[in-house]
Amino acid sequence: MGRRGIGEPNHSGSRPFTGSESANSDAGGASDATRQRSSVMLDLASAVATQLDSCLADTRRVVLVGYPEHHNVGDNAIWVATIFYLRSRGIAVTHLTNHRLYDVATVKRKLSSDAALLLLGGGNFGDLYPESQQLREAIVGDFPNTTILQMPQSVYFDEAATRDATLERFAAHPRLTVLARDEQSLRALSGAGLKSRLCPDVAHLLLPSLHARPGSGTLVLARADKERAHPTDVYPSSWKDWDMAPRDAPEQIRRALRLVSIVSRLGPSTEVKLWQHCWTTFAKVSLARGVRLIEDYETVVTDRLHGVIISRMLGRRVIAVDNSYGKVFGYLDTWLRHDPWIERAPDHSTAIALALQN
Repeated sequence: MGRRGIGEPNHSGSRPFTGSESANSDAGGASDATRQRSSVMLDLASAVATQLDSCLADTRRVVLVGYPEHHNVGDNAIWVATIFYLRSRGIAVTHLTNHRLYDVATVKRKLSSDAALLLLGGGNFGDLYPESQQLREAIVGDFPNTTILQMPQSVYFDEAATRDATLERFAAHPRLTVLARDEQSLRALSGAGLKSRLCPDVAHLLLPSLHARPGSGTLVLARADKERAHPTDVYPSSWKDWDMAPRDAPEQIRRALRLVSIVSRLGPSTEVKLWQHCWTTFAKVSLARGVRLIEDYETVVTDRLHGVIISRMLGRRVIAVDNSYGKVFGYLDTWLRHDPWIERAPDHSTAIALALQN
């Protein structure tokens, strides 16, 4: 496969992600990295399903908390994977809410005696994203006798005192279980007395729906937000990030945004199936955009955790750079330490040099 420069994709044969492809449908023409993905990624997908099955064994209804209202591909991948899992297990979603629309009286009306509260996974457990954390704390405080499952999260607090006080309150809840995405997060949770388990990121469940095909060149997928570890002026001029303003969106995303906007104005009383359909449509389109971005390349340099996960599910070689607080490398240490198609670099410049060596 010919080598091209940083940021030069292979546009030939590009097509949108449909969600119906088989994980191994192109094995005949796949790269070594594509063939290698099966053993590692399938094991992680299986581990997610096994852990969720154990935690939700007696659950048939949930109120789902924390759906994303932004373009972050990783958060939308988590949403799509969560909805996929719940549907595959016949678990009904009776209500959806997030930090903007949360109303305790509405949730209590929608929460049947046999239902659980399911908090969306991700990387916002801590004081770095106050709105998400405040919602989580409100749920735990407002429902002291309800089963609550926090889906896999990375845990990080800037302030140790805030961390200790928060985890102490959570540990007092008798029916709260928190799934940790990495061993460092698990230590923080279990050390505070929380009922916690280790579980890979839910996005691994998307593996069977992702179609891998050969790519070429190197993509630099780098953070521009508060989790970046390096200033953006050291990135190459061709670097990209997940975030995209609606005015730059293709028509498919614009339609999804309009649909979501209409339903959002209707408020939480909107029929839950319509609400769920709108947000899942938006999330699938956002995920498809991320897949299309990655699939044109052979190598991905990234400091985004879902940049790593989605790239490897697509069979790409990854050179990982850590984020500001060790989330990326912590996840690699826990789950992907022995994946031969992931390398690490201390910064983007070193990562790019590694990419160009091969």
